[in-house]
Amino acid sequence: MIKYVLFVLSLTIVNTRALLCQEQPGIADKVIIRINNDPLSLNPLLNIETVLDNNISRYYIFQPMIEFNPVDLVYEPVLITQMPAMSVDKKVYECEIRNEAFWDNQTPITGYDVAFMVKVIKVMSKEYKHLEDLASSIEDVIVDPISPKKFTVKFKKFIFSLFTTPIIPKYKYDPNKYLDKYSTTEILNSKNIDKVFQDSDVQNFIKDFKSDRRCKSAEGISGSGAYKLKSWKSNEALILERKLHWWADQLPSTKSVLFKAYPEKIEFNIINDINKSMVAFKLQYIDVMYDIPGKQFKDLQKLDSNEYNFRLRVIPCMRISMLVLNNNPLNTKKFYLKDPRVRKALAHAINTEEIIENALKGYAIPISCPSPVEKRISYNEKLKPYTQDTAKAIELLEKAGFTQIDENGIRYQVVNGEKIPLEITFVLAKGEADNRKLFFYIAEQAKKVGIQILTNEVSTEEENLLISTWNFDGYFLILSSDAYASMTSPVTWHSKYIGNYNYTGYNNPQVDVLVDKIEKERNRDKQKELYDKLNDILYQDMPAIWLWQEKSLMAYNARFENVKVGSLFSSYYGFYPPMFWTPKNKVKYK
Repeated sequence: MIKYVLFVLSLTIVNTRALLCQEQPGIADKVIIRINNDPLSLNPLLNIETVLDNNISRYYIFQPMIEFNPVDLVYEPVLITQMPAMSVDKKVYECEIRNEAFWDNQTPITGYDVAFMVKVIKVMSKEYKHLEDLASSIEDVIVDPISPKKFTVKFKKFIFSLFTTPIIPKYKYDPNKYLDKYSTTEILNSKNIDKVFQDSDVQNFIKDFKSDRRCKSAEGISGSGAYKLKSWKSNEALILERKLHWWADQLPSTKSVLFKAYPEKIEFNIINDINKSMVAFKLQYIDVMYDIPGKQFKDLQKLDSNEYNFRLRVIPCMRISMLVLNNNPLNTKKFYLKDPRVRKALAHAINTEEIIENALKGYAIPISCPSPVEKRISYNEKLKPYTQDTAKAIELLEKAGFTQIDENGIRYQVVNGEKIPLEITFVLAKGEADNRKLFFYIAEQAKKVGIQILTNEVSTEEENLLISTWNFDGYFLILSSDAYASMTSPVTWHSKYIGNYNYTGYNNPQVDVLVDKIEKERNRDKQKELYDKLNDILYQDMPAIWLWQEKSLMAYNARFENVKVGSLFSSYYGFYPPMFWTPKNKVKYK
């Protein structure tokens, strides 16, 4: 009996020592992530173009007052001490910046930085329309002169996105104090805005703020996040470096995931060619691959993951794919794209399930609404995805006036003596082989009903220009829905946002009313009713053709620990690299 007790005690001591010696996460190593293209900008207030731009600036370089914790599934205060204290009428919010929070020059982050950010939003909103709604919703930001970390925000109408907008340092972005001559109230007051815009100092600020120096240069970009931009060589690599003295390192070790940043460097390697990327990953020149095409993912599954030192994950992502069609009322060249019958005919011509199986290797599900299936509040499960129905497609096209067929099998109509063929040209960035394959399937299927699908392959810059100036018939788009958003955003279909969030130019007064109601409604049951009505109309009008919700296919180097993935990391492409850490004996880059 004594021997048994001694044996148990010895085991306990050994196990306790093992636990005490167990390695803890530490700051080390580098994570190399493959991306397809260069970001357009790292300016956190101007970079609305792609999820990638927002990811790199918002989640690595900058921080907002409040952020969504993808692990605990709640909003958390980041730069402020606690969630804002709200007045009874929900228009006045009191906040306080954390005492520990400071900028890279070691000066404290204060309410004056928030006030400055609001000024910037207003002066930039004239050119950057996505800022208009936010700029017009704020009445004032009042900073406590005695305790400047305390401040009050007054709203004309409450808009939560102010608190989730990254704060920028006043000392860095306005060193000449161009905006100091105007108070926040003066700049926000619509009566004064013309005077403010005409001021040469304000014009100088605007010119500098949207310059490459503020969007792409390490020298001109700075935030309160864990990482800073070290270098960016177009079409090669963008490198972030962890700060030696990041303010959040002072917080307790039990701090939120939002304050954890283990890799010393995070490098984004820009490789457009998927095959070159796969070779680099197998040779361990790249650590992380995300959004891997289905074929290449299945190829990885055939390899010995231990021999090649990698792990694979299939992630349910809250991202939907669609074909955007130019519904803009000013589109006179391809007037027929404004006809819902033509758009619905194309939807009925496409065999979505066949494309999912052949092009995506089964890693997607068809959808009937512009929303991820998981978001029950915004997804109308009563609507069934459009299926291939050539008879229905032909019927719709003939009703739309395309009754004649040429010698190539393409439908046309004659308008004022001119032959108008039923052609739709999709803009496509060069090098996107997977999208090229997608349009091959779509073109083949659409021709069966007399629709000719063409592609115009251009550079990424040309693609963005054509889209922004409405010189397109259509393009392929992936929309991302954050875990806490009820939809990709209902404003996508509001006519007020044509040219910004409204990618299609769609205009329906009924929809505008419903979107306005959704934005104001806080009761989830009533929101659900409104969303169902909205989706019913969109289903009939088909301003875009929503195709599927993909699963994100990811591969990463096995040396990393703490690789959490899931749809709730949708803002981070399904994973969050700052959480990755490497055991000391596996650190590759020193």
